[in-house]
Amino acid sequence: MKSTFEKMGGTYTLGADGIYYPNLVSAVSNIQNVAEEIVLKELVDI
Repeated sequence: MKSTFEKMGGTYTLGADGIYYPNLVSAVSNIQNVAEEIVLKELVDI
């Protein structure tokens, strides 16, 4: 089962300590892309 983070395009990196850490830069970039798509969609619908 995917987490919400993964559903939004987030990924994880396995650290040397055996713990998975989120790749936050990727997630932020994905959120920005989604926000841009929403804004563009709003402009087209006006």
